[in-house]
Amino acid sequence: MLPSENELAEEYNISRVTVRKSLSLLEQAGYIYSAPGKGYFIREPVTNKYILSFNEMNNTNGQSIFSKLLEVNVIPPDADLMNELKLPEERYVIVIKRLFFSDNTVVAYDEKYMPYEKGLPLVEREIKCATFPELACKNKSLFSIKKSLKIRSTTSQGNISKLLNIEDNHPLLEIEQKLYTADNKVIGWSKTYYLSEFLELNAYWSFGQNSYEMNDMSE
Repeated sequence: MLPSENELAEEYNISRVTVRKSLSLLEQAGYIYSAPGKGYFIREPVTNKYILSFNEMNNTNGQSIFSKLLEVNVIPPDADLMNELKLPEERYVIVIKRLFFSDNTVVAYDEKYMPYEKGLPLVEREIKCATFPELACKNKSLFSIKKSLKIRSTTSQGNISKLLNIEDNHPLLEIEQKLYTADNKVIGWSKTYYLSEFLELNAYWSFGQNSYEMNDMSE
């Protein structure tokens, strides 16, 4: 716990206004936090959280990639889709399937699912070039959504092996994304399967308010 405002003002021979402004700046930077009725406390560094940057269109070791649209369709959801998207039985789903290429080499296969909305146009050019949040939030603000990300190591099997032009049991990285509105309504679910030799994920951590806010938003 830090000394009181009066004690700090006396120790450093400054006014309480200056102390209050200084504490506010330290709190904004993330070094301290306030507890109503108690005072200010030093914030312990969080060492087990990272800020991960992920963009399915630009995470392949810095190489430029392009996509090939395989399918855009409106389908009735099966049990898995209904569970992931929290849908009633009568609701339909938009499915988008793409292949990603780098220098004419296929590097990833991508599947995205979103609740179908009448009158929501999906233009082929936008589908081929857009990231998942851009696709799912055409009628919503990107500032209002929440996202979750899961990363798994897996191996290719069956149709995915054929699409990626590899043998079964080839190592892959599976990136699963889920998008939510502010009130936790699911608006999109996707899986992208990357050839592990082509994917690079970078994360960083720094002490300060921005790190805490970004980590809190990602949970």
